[in-house]
Amino acid sequence: MGAAPTPPIPPPGTTIPLDVARLRDRLGDPATDAVRQRVYDLFAEPIFDLHYGEPTTTERARTRARWDRLVEAGCFVGCLTAHLPGAPAGASVAARARHDAVMEAVAYLDHSLEVAIGVHLGLFGGTIALLGSAAQAAEWLPPVEAHTMRGCFALTELGHGSNARGIETTAVWDGAIDGFVLHTPRETAQKYWVGGAAETARWATVFAQLTVGGEAVGVHPFVVRIRADDGSPVPGVTTADCGVKGGLNGVDNGRIWFDHVAVPRRHMLAGENVVSAAGVYTSRHSTPDARFAAQLAALTGGRVGIARLVNNQAKLGLTIAIRYALSRRAFSPSPGAPEARLLDYSSHRRRLMLPLATTVVYSLAAGALKDEWNSHAELRDAAGRRLGVTKRIHVLSAGAKALCSWHARDTLQECREACGGQGYKSENRIAAVRATHDISCTFEGDNLVLMHTVAKALLGDYAAVLGAHRRSRGDGKLPPFGELLAFLNAPRVGSTPLPSRRSGPRDVDAPAFVAAVLRDHAAASMMALATSYAAAVKAGTPFDAWNTVATAAADTAAAVMAVHGHAVGTAAVAAAATADARDGRTGVAEPLALAVHLHGLGVVAASPGYLRSGALRLDEASAVEAAIERGCTALAGLSRGMVDAFGIPERLLAPIAGDWVAHNSRARL
Repeated sequence: MGAAPTPPIPPPGTTIPLDVARLRDRLGDPATDAVRQRVYDLFAEPIFDLHYGEPTTTERARTRARWDRLVEAGCFVGCLTAHLPGAPAGASVAARARHDAVMEAVAYLDHSLEVAIGVHLGLFGGTIALLGSAAQAAEWLPPVEAHTMRGCFALTELGHGSNARGIETTAVWDGAIDGFVLHTPRETAQKYWVGGAAETARWATVFAQLTVGGEAVGVHPFVVRIRADDGSPVPGVTTADCGVKGGLNGVDNGRIWFDHVAVPRRHMLAGENVVSAAGVYTSRHSTPDARFAAQLAALTGGRVGIARLVNNQAKLGLTIAIRYALSRRAFSPSPGAPEARLLDYSSHRRRLMLPLATTVVYSLAAGALKDEWNSHAELRDAAGRRLGVTKRIHVLSAGAKALCSWHARDTLQECREACGGQGYKSENRIAAVRATHDISCTFEGDNLVLMHTVAKALLGDYAAVLGAHRRSRGDGKLPPFGELLAFLNAPRVGSTPLPSRRSGPRDVDAPAFVAAVLRDHAAASMMALATSYAAAVKAGTPFDAWNTVATAAADTAAAVMAVHGHAVGTAAVAAAATADARDGRTGVAEPLALAVHLHGLGVVAASPGYLRSGALRLDEASAVEAAIERGCTALAGLSRGMVDAFGIPERLLAPIAGDWVAHNSRARL
């Protein structure tokens, strides 16, 4: 078996091989290149030309026209119906791969277009596919896919966003109408920020608190008409526009009120829970917690998609900024000498190379998560029903969505500043992309709340292992940790996972160094969080206890996600090295190893927590900084090829990524 190149950061002056085409295949999905290219070819049509600073009405009209053109071109055929019973073998796998490729291409062009499509197909259609009965899916998914039944996803309310379990919209069973009465009881219960609700959608999957026979049974989804096919209002439903936003104005986010609207019984999505004609409620799930978790399954797939697509925006910003930094010059090193390129400056290298390394690692991690989600989506139980979302995928999707969107936000800001005034110009894309993607940090789950979700799941798993150990009165050894805490299984001291013992500074250039520091810090963080939370629970209520440790919980979640991301990157390096050795080639494992190692060093250097936890020694911290400087220099030498490996078409870049002098010449006036 091939081994990863050692060391990942070679001595100065060493040439690192880079095979751009093969690296692109490793970072992407060559099996769907033809699908992406077909969409990119469509982007040559005038309707897809980039525009900036348009009135909201114009931007929305352009988004709808672009969307209609993609529908006309058949870009979404099979994306939902290929998953229905009776579809040819393998059709669903191929359809999912095609749809992922289409959305990746669309996301590079227009975030509003991506979100509009994602809300309709991914959230509205996805909720029907995941939570509807087989009959409901067979009835509704074909028109949803054909875009003759355009819909939206109505969960968030004015008074409840992240706390979806607390929504106030009500649905009360009424046997006299063989259905439910849907109602907005107060202003805080109005549905808010619903993409497509202001103008585009005719239908909605509406989430409401269901009451059957006087018993409240929790949040359930209903398919509800919110306007007629011609766009006119329907009785009992009021819609309004959320207005102009800080970005993403091609999406018509809206508000919805329901005034005792009758909803037929068959319009309650019945794949998980059913109300019979006699008014008897039954559920596949034995507890309210399990029932609620099942209702939000569509959000998991959305978060998987966000992690991948928002990281691609970091790729876009870095491609533009790095290409500009390789041609833009400023200040001469000596009188009469040519001015130095921006990327010749160590501070400029660091501000772009660390994000580049992280973007590569997040690309690998998001791709692995997408593959895991898609594979899980193909699984069925003995009755042919989709399996519920696993805890692992739920936790990984929450953490990945948060970390990738934060990373894209910070990277786009750094790229904007790295390009100076040109970075602020709309036609150079970075500032506009930054503005329109800022919302990614809060939609489909506020990032900080998502990190708390990760931490609570990890804390539960950690406590379960320690509790089992105490109950068994064993020999002092812990039973093994599973899932995302498997890294705690070694090293061990007694019954507690502890940082590795060491007598002196380690070699920061060794691939194992980063893995050990990340693991030791995550282990120490988990122990500290568990101890602090247990003490806080004894001193007060669970709410107060969690509030006391909330900051540490988010930090712990980030530490564990860092271990996971680095492990995915390391596995990708090993796989590339094996493939290189098999084929007698180079140029993929080496640049990947450099990026993975530099990313890990950057994570360690960015937080003083690694010193506080004892995972990193003070004398090692200085060596880490020196290694980062060398790593940034090495990666800068590969940077043009690395961003070319992202495969973003020239027409989707910016003038400063090419001949920016000619573009700004007087001759073009």
